[in-house]
Amino acid sequence: MKGKSLMLVLLVSLVLLTGCSAGETTTTEKDSSKEAKKVVTIDTIATEKNAIVGKVFDSSKPSEAISYTMPSGGGFTVMSVTRYDDLKIGENNFKNCIDFQVYAAVENTKSFASKDAYFSVIDSEGGEITNLSTKVGANGENASIIIESEEPLTTAKYLIVGGLEADKNEGSSKLIFEVK
Repeated sequence: MKGKSLMLVLLVSLVLLTGCSAGETTTTEKDSSKEAKKVVTIDTIATEKNAIVGKVFDSSKPSEAISYTMPSGGGFTVMSVTRYDDLKIGENNFKNCIDFQVYAAVENTKSFASKDAYFSVIDSEGGEITNLSTKVGANGENASIIIESEEPLTTAKYLIVGGLEADKNEGSSKLIFEVK
């Protein structure tokens, strides 16, 4: 009888232990396929950075051209925002750059770029690159602000331009543009 009682106690203990742990699951691995990827749109970045979405000049709609006011004097109309791995303008070679081409007086653009403006690049995952250098020069009737990075800009999606007069630019000192 002692053997049967011991067997019964062991059997009940085994059932209780198995039953108690059956509902518990411990996972130590991270399942990255279930993580939601950040959706990066120009509107979400504009909201996050308190910027307005800038307009690039459309030659088919010249009456809709917008001029943005610079604190250093004058204004500019954005003609293009284009990324290049390598860009040659005259004798100058640029790497990992964005050509922010504007219709504006070159001297006013140089003053704006050196005294007032700041730039940042937003990549396709929402990361921000701020370690940038700028150079300004004439490009036909336009001025080009060449924005260079030491790291590749292959995933550059948006360019933020700051340092504008907020009261003269739809209430914001920052603009955001899609990089082509």
